[in-house]
This record gives sequence, C-alpha cells and structure tokens, in this order.
Amino acid sequence: MRYVVADYDTEGHLRGYCRFDEAEVAEVSQGFSRPGAKTLLGDGVFVMTLDRGPDFERTQGITPIEGESLSLAAEHYFQQSEQIPTRVRLAVGSVVTDEGAAWRAGGALIQLIAGDEARGSTEETWDRSRALFQTLGDDELIDPTVSPETLLFRLFHEDGVRLEDPRALQAVCRCSKDRIGTVLASFSPEERAEMVEDDGKIRVTCEYCATVYELEPEEVAAG
Repeated sequence: MRYVVADYDTEGHLRGYCRFDEAEVAEVSQGFSRPGAKTLLGDGVFVMTLDRGPDFERTQGITPIEGESLSLAAEHYFQQSEQIPTRVRLAVGSVVTDEGAAWRAGGALIQLIAGDEARGSTEETWDRSRALFQTLGDDELIDPTVSPETLLFRLFHEDGVRLEDPRALQAVCRCSKDRIGTVLASFSPEERAEMVEDDGKIRVTCEYCATVYELEPEEVAAG
C-alpha cells in the first residue's frame, strides 16, 4: 500500500505523511529518469476533501491519478471534478543557506475565473497567464530569498498584482490522547482485546507526527 496524505486548515496548520515500500521505490528508481507520481503510486486515485465546518456539508472529489507528477494529478482533478481549468507548479529540493543545508518545498496555483457581464471574456487573460506561469522555475519556488510578493511581481507585474495578507504555514498535528481514546472506543470490546500487547497496554502511533500513545484497556472502555 502506497499513499501520500496532506491535511491543511484555515489557520495555516499543515500535516502530512507518506507510506511506501522502500524496496519497491528502490526498484522503480533505477535508471536515468526520476520516477513520477504514476510510477510511485500506481493506478490509484487523487482525493480532495473539503470540510468547511459544522454549518456546511463536507464535500469530496475523486479522480484517477493521471500524469507523472502530483501537479498534473491535481490539474486533472480540478478539470474533471470541479470543471475549473487549473495550472499547478510544485518543487522540492535541498537549499544551502548561511544556516546550512535544508530541504524546502514550494508551490503555486492559478485558476481560470469565468467571464461574466462585468468582466467580459477572460480567455485571453487566461492564455497569457498560463504562458507566464510556465516560465516559473523550480529554483524560484524553493529559493528562501524569493518572497511570494517578489515571485508574483516577476510573473504578472504587467497586469498588476494585488496580494491578500500572507499566512505562515506551521507544522501542527491535532492528535491527542483523548482523540485516540475516542477512536479506540468505536471498536468492539473483542477488537480492542486483540490490540492489547504483551504488557497489557494498547499502543497507537499517530501516522502524522509519529507520537506513540499508551492506553490502558480499562480507560478506553470507561471513556
């Protein structure tokens, strides 16, 4: 089983994880070309779930993985599930700064806004924006000295750039012992009994942050 999961909320909190078989990845990574999403993930699906809170119904879209990159898979999702023409650029790499080497990732997304009576046709603007967007380099996306403001100005200064207030991303996991206990309580007593280890405890590892929670079977049943 191979999959990649990312979870983001409106507070800028981000968490994610990837599960894969190291031997399988090593096998498909042989050769001159770097394997892409289709090769690494196989004939899977691209799933996007949107939860806007208790006042809204949660929505989910599912499309087959298409293309040899996650950006192409995302573009295919928006085209097939949302019917919104979209372009996505993603990059990841090691960057050397005064503080040493570090891994960085960056991404950018543009979407077509449909024309209406007020703005007229947007097709010409979309074609020009796509052409400019294609000039965006991976090095620009991961360069710590290039701010989002600078990057957008480089691409679209001729058309004018307006920015919303930036929101910093922060790695935050929402797991807790109480949440783990609630999940365990949803299993039957027989199923929970099978989870008990030799020392009499139930251990659960959070896939996102690798925190290990130890619970007594009695406290799960009581909760």
